[in-house]
Amino acid sequence: MSRYTMQLRAVEKLYGHDELLSWFKDYDMSDYLTTEQMNLIATRLPTWSKDKLAQRCIDKYYMREIGFETPYLFKHMLKVRLDEIMQIKLPYLYSLAIEYDPLVNVDYKESYTKSIEGTNTGTSNNSETTGEDVTSNGSSSTTATNTTTSSNLEVNSDTPQGRITKEGILAGDYATTTSAGESDTTSSSSGTSTDTNTVDRDIERSLEGSYSQADTKEETFTRTMKGNSGVMTTAQKLIEQYRKIVIAVNKEIVDELDNLFLGLLE
Repeated sequence: MSRYTMQLRAVEKLYGHDELLSWFKDYDMSDYLTTEQMNLIATRLPTWSKDKLAQRCIDKYYMREIGFETPYLFKHMLKVRLDEIMQIKLPYLYSLAIEYDPLVNVDYKESYTKSIEGTNTGTSNNSETTGEDVTSNGSSSTTATNTTTSSNLEVNSDTPQGRITKEGILAGDYATTTSAGESDTTSSSSGTSTDTNTVDRDIERSLEGSYSQADTKEETFTRTMKGNSGVMTTAQKLIEQYRKIVIAVNKEIVDELDNLFLGLLE
């Protein structure tokens, strides 16, 4: 029975269980965590939820009197207090959801890269001799045809009064003596000549030059260390600490709401 204010069970009877439960869930997780972080909590810590935490708070303080004059004032101060608590506890809850090996307290990797640069220079002198034969061929062809026609006529006539023609003379008419002759002469010649000339020629070439080449080398060294150093604590101690941390989160949240209720308990 209440002496100074209302017990939490009376508030539940007045407003209903669902309404009272919503008061203890009146905070937005996205104000403190990213979507990826909230999904990780839901995956890695499936036993934790806002509903379960709110119900645990009601069960804890169900028979306690609220520390304020009216339920509305209690509702407001509860929201303020939850915002203060979740700002610290939700990121801490996310860190518990990260998968890790409780037996490993050392896990790091060191990488070193060394670059070496240099330049190689030098000169080159090469010579070569090449022999070759050059052959030239030539040919010529000559064709010639000569035709010669000649005629002669000698006439001696004792009767010059008469007219004498060449045809008559050749026939022996009207002349005392005649001498005549005609000749045709044709000559042809052809020939082909081929000339071959071979020249032996030696060619010598000399090549001189210099070269420069850049050379770069890289050396990479990686050192990995993972395990239990054994200096600060033992494997059993690490497991014990891990279990305590997982169990303690909800209890710490519930306990930090204690100052919203009166210290007297019937």
